[in-house]
Amino acid sequence: MKEQKYIDNTRYSLLTICTAFAIFFLQSFGVAYSAERIQFSDIGIVKEWKGSNALVFVKRDEDQWYRAQLNAACMKYDTASGIRFITEAGENSQRVSKVMVGRRICTVTSLTKIEALPMEN
Repeated sequence: MKEQKYIDNTRYSLLTICTAFAIFFLQSFGVAYSAERIQFSDIGIVKEWKGSNALVFVKRDEDQWYRAQLNAACMKYDTASGIRFITEAGENSQRVSKVMVGRRICTVTSLTKIEALPMEN
């Protein structure tokens, strides 16, 4: 009986260590571990945006800014015609936010709430 309890405790400890390592590993590559990630559909209507390369800042109607990191440098293309902020169903019924610039589509790798727009140089 004691041997079985020791094996169960060892398995639990090993599982805990592996889970912690996996979370650390994913975060080191910029993947946020969160049960609920913010998506463009959660923000609502975008009133203003500023971006460059693979980064775009969006402001909703309540003067709240968000920072969106993209998987590619979509913002370096011509944005004069405007851009679109969309949320689609992804794999495993998870939602995925994307930015469309012309015919180019970039996936948002992280979307975070920020206190204020960073100062420009």
